Amino acid sequence: PLFSANSALLGALNGARKIRALAMSVSLRYAGIAIFLFALGWAGATAAQLPGAFLWAEVALLLVMLAQHRKGFAALVRAPIGSMVSGHLRFGLKAAPGSALTELNPRVDVIMVGVFLPDAGVGVYSFASLLAEGLLHLLAVLRVNVNPLLVPLLARKEEAAIQALLSRIKRLVYPAAAAVIVSVVGGFPILVAVLGLDPEFMAGWPVLTVLCAGVLTLSGHAAFGQILNQAGLPTHQSLATLASVLINTLLCVALIPPFGLMGAAASAVIALILQMLLVFALLRSKVGLRLL
Repeated sequence: PLFSANSALLGALNGARKIRALAMSVSLRYAGIAIFLFALGWAGATAAQLPGAFLWAEVALLLVMLAQHRKGFAALVRAPIGSMVSGHLRFGLKAAPGSALTELNPRVDVIMVGVFLPDAGVGVYSFASLLAEGLLHLLAVLRVNVNPLLVPLLARKEEAAIQALLSRIKRLVYPAAAAVIVSVVGGFPILVAVLGLDPEFMAGWPVLTVLCAGVLTLSGHAAFGQILNQAGLPTHQSLATLASVLINTLLCVALIPPFGLMGAAASAVIALILQMLLVFALLRSKVGLRLL
C-alpha cells in the first residue's frame, strides 16, 4: 500500500510539472533503501529482517510526499471528495485491464517460444527480448514526462499544438533511438562474451535486430502510446491493447513453428505496430484528431 500511495503522489508531482521535486523524491526512494540496508546491516539484522529497508524507505518517502502535497491536501478538505473518488475509480477500473495487458504483451512471444521450441531457445530469445524491452522502458520514461503536456492540449482539442509536440518529439527521439539501438545491436557479441554466455546465445543476435527495428519504428510515436487514456477513453485504450495481445498470440502460433525465433520476433513487432495504428485510428474516430 505504501509503494502504491507513494507512486500515486509521485505521479501527482509529475502532473504538476514539479520535475525537480519529482527527481529528488524518486532518488530518495532508492537512496533510502541503500541507507536503511546499511543501517540494518550495521545493527546486526538477520537476513529475514533486511527487507525491512524497503518498508522504512517507503515510510520516509511518504513523509516527504505529505510535505510536498500539504497544500493539495488542504484543498481536498473543501473539495467534493465523493464525486472525485468515484470518478477516479470508474476511470481506473476501465484503464486497469489495459495496464495489465501492456505488461503482458512483451512476454507473450517469450511464452509462445516456450510452447513451441526447446528450453534452449527460450533462454536465447528471452535474453534478446530483455534487451529490447529495456529500450521500450526508456521510451516509457519519455511518455510519463509528455503526458502532463498532452492532457490539456487534448482537453482543448488543439490539434495543431499536439502535432507540433509530436513533430518535436520525433525530431529528437528518432536520432537518439537510432544511436542507442545501433550501440545495443552492435555491442551484442561483446556483451555475450563479457558475460561469459554460451556461444549459442549468438542466435539471439538476429532476433534482437528485428525487435530493435520494431522499437525504432515505434520510437517517434511511443510517447503518445497511451493517448486514448489521456483523452478520457480508457476502455478503448484497453481494447486496443487486448487486440495487440491477441494478434501477438495468433501470429506466434502461425509463425513460430515454421520460422522459429525469428517468427516470434516478427510477431511481437507486428503486434506492437498494429496496436499503435489502432490507437491513432480510434483517436481519430472518437476525438476527431488525426495524428498520422
